[in-house]
Amino acid sequence: MIYLITGATNAGKDKIAEYMIKEFDMVPIVSTTSRPMRPKETEGKEYHFLTDKEFLKRVENGEFIEYRHYDTIVKGNPERWYYGVEKKYLPDLDKDYVGVIDYHGASEFFKFFGTELVTLFYVKTTYTERFVRNLLRGDYDEQEWIRRNKEDAKWLNKAFLEADIIINNSGWDISDSPIEPILEVDHGESNEMETFEDTKKQLRSVVNHIRDCVNHG
Repeated sequence: MIYLITGATNAGKDKIAEYMIKEFDMVPIVSTTSRPMRPKETEGKEYHFLTDKEFLKRVENGEFIEYRHYDTIVKGNPERWYYGVEKKYLPDLDKDYVGVIDYHGASEFFKFFGTELVTLFYVKTTYTERFVRNLLRGDYDEQEWIRRNKEDAKWLNKAFLEADIIINNSGWDISDSPIEPILEVDHGESNEMETFEDTKKQLRSVVNHIRDCVNHG
């Protein structure tokens, strides 16, 4: 089974994928990109990094399941960044894979593998939470933040409507966050602070249910 995670920028998609890899022994789908490596990123962990020329050569050779590009501004200069998932990184479909992707990429996965092998998760959170997470990441750029949100707005509604599972990630992981949870979530009779532990509970319930259906189905 292939689990794809989509949602707006800084919705917590990477953190959810990391948890699913650890908790359910899933294989990470590591995308390939031509964008510059960010601080603390490692080749082969967050992304496989290529030059523009190398990336486009592999596109020409038909090596990608899906690929796309984004036009951005870096320090006042226009740049084009390519992203995609290469076929060679999903060699054994008897395993469970998990990856972060946008709606276009998810659509290409459905075309390539079929709907029975792909489950799409949509991560739901608020603009305020996403903005604070972006600031905490340490590389906030206003122009890039605006661009990414404008790009997201083109497909988020479609992704939400077509997703198999909606995951609410409206809390903070207080184990490694420099701030305390700041938003109250209405749980009916009482208001409690939601944390990433609540997101984990949702994920465990959903993934275990899917695996039970596959094993008995």
